[in-house]
Amino acid sequence: MKQIIFLIALVVSIHSYSQDPHFSQYLSSPLTLNPALTGSFDGLYRITGNYRQQWWSVGSPFNTGTVSFEHQIFKNKIGDNDRFAIGGLLLLDESLGGGLKSTYASISTAYHIALDAQGRNRFGAGFQTTYGNRRINESKLTFANQFTSGGFNTALPSGELSLNNLKPFTDINTGIVYVHQDVNNFYQMSASVYHLTQPRQTTLNDDNSRIPRRFSLQAVGDFKLNQSGNRFMISGLFMVQGGATEFNIGGAFGYNLSNEASTRFIYGGVFYRLKDAVYPYVSYKTASLQVSLSYDAVVSSLNQVTPKTGSLELSVIYINHKK
Repeated sequence: MKQIIFLIALVVSIHSYSQDPHFSQYLSSPLTLNPALTGSFDGLYRITGNYRQQWWSVGSPFNTGTVSFEHQIFKNKIGDNDRFAIGGLLLLDESLGGGLKSTYASISTAYHIALDAQGRNRFGAGFQTTYGNRRINESKLTFANQFTSGGFNTALPSGELSLNNLKPFTDINTGIVYVHQDVNNFYQMSASVYHLTQPRQTTLNDDNSRIPRRFSLQAVGDFKLNQSGNRFMISGLFMVQGGATEFNIGGAFGYNLSNEASTRFIYGGVFYRLKDAVYPYVSYKTASLQVSLSYDAVVSSLNQVTPKTGSLELSVIYINHKK
């Protein structure tokens, strides 16, 4: 059974090879979602960490982690309600039990201009430059020529062309965002395009094999429900890349943990990724800290292979509010 699952994982990896790693908790990974979200927070700087472990019951063939830092700058040189920020992102992605490893390092910047005197409405645009590097570790893979009566012997020659000729690449991403924020409500709509230069990425000498552009649309609303301060959040994400589409939608109820005007909440809800997975979501959120956990329960035909083909995902966000 494990061999069959590994073959399926290999097929999935090859199919998604030209697609970007991404998170179910996309709202907790702003710099992988849209460069324009750089600096889109109330505070001085923001630190974000994400970790996703996919298909954990079959040797964890997919693992993705990020850490990012954003800092608002020139506070005294721009409009009182404007925001100018820079950010950095490091993403590590591992597939096939270490057979394919990808590393991405990005630097982004964004400017958000207030559209009214109170700063309740803002429009922002951002750019991001990325350095990417992918490596295939053939010692983690097995081939038909290595199969013997006693199983696979990785010491034997694979009989395949060398796959270790992937070259690093640089890329450019961009996006825009509109935000409305008042005392009780928050709305955000954004659009982004990744891989504007469509860099070449292939294990063979094929100039036509390039990373396809990724287009995405995202919207989120967070509303105050009653005098108790309870809230409701609803969000959706639509992405297209290389002929593949993805649509996420869901919501969560936020329970106010105190009787006063507080920013301490417990959110609980569920999201759905069309024709793929349902993922329950829980989050603890304060003005400075947010810790979220979700689990992808596969609802596609893939769940017939094993009942534990889901994914665990953890995100942590810290915002410093010093002026």
